[in-house]
Amino acid sequence: MQEFWDTLRVRVLVADVATVSPTWGDGVYHSDPYGRLYWLQAGRAAVTHHKRRWTLRQGRLHVIPANTPVQLHCPDRATIAYVHFTAAVWGEMDLFEVLGGPYDLQPSPSANVPSLLQRLRRAFHDANPQNTLDVTGLLLQLLAPFQAVGDPRQRLQRMREVQRFEPALQYIEANLHRPIRLAELAETVSLEPTYFSRLFTRRFGLSPVRYVLRQRVERARKMLWNTDLTLETAARQLGFVDAFHLSRTFKRLTGLSPRQFRQRSRRRVP
Repeated sequence: MQEFWDTLRVRVLVADVATVSPTWGDGVYHSDPYGRLYWLQAGRAAVTHHKRRWTLRQGRLHVIPANTPVQLHCPDRATIAYVHFTAAVWGEMDLFEVLGGPYDLQPSPSANVPSLLQRLRRAFHDANPQNTLDVTGLLLQLLAPFQAVGDPRQRLQRMREVQRFEPALQYIEANLHRPIRLAELAETVSLEPTYFSRLFTRRFGLSPVRYVLRQRVERARKMLWNTDLTLETAARQLGFVDAFHLSRTFKRLTGLSPRQFRQRSRRRVP
């Protein structure tokens, strides 16, 4: 499935080491438009996501996909090497959303994770443009073990299922600024609308209408996080009736108002 991997785009947003305390995350759920990769160096810490509490352990890598509600726990103090990143396929679909877990694993000693993380931090903080390829390559080496675990036949099946809907997914991403009808989406993959809706819902866990709404909100999160656009401008660009419509939908799907989200995103939590 080389076509699938050819669409993969990754970006490192932060690569650093932090010492966290009981105030880590402020006891609330965070849901950000980027993924988190953790490597515990010392102390005790845990994270809650996907309906489970995970204890971070030394010698294990832990990944949290983008847009995942996560709660961060630290009973005392802990030192954590961490990376904030994006990894998307076919436009804006998160890699881990397509392929699933695992989210926690013990890499082989030959992976030499501490060295990879140290090299990644050094390259990321060096302003030399030549380090861009190094940063991307090192991130891919850290993410690769997560896609080497489990049944490769199941992973291949997931890729094929998503690839079947690639034209519809691309159509959605290109037309979030205007109303999108079910018949239009079904036509992109030459299926009858009702049958298309049933297959789409089975694969993505959301109806096409709900998926489009979610993608609009996720695009809004990126706008609020990356730019100083007003809510009115974001609403116009994403097909919402007005700023109030966007704000109400945003809070219903994320649990935060756009203003609360923007305030939190400017105080990035490791």
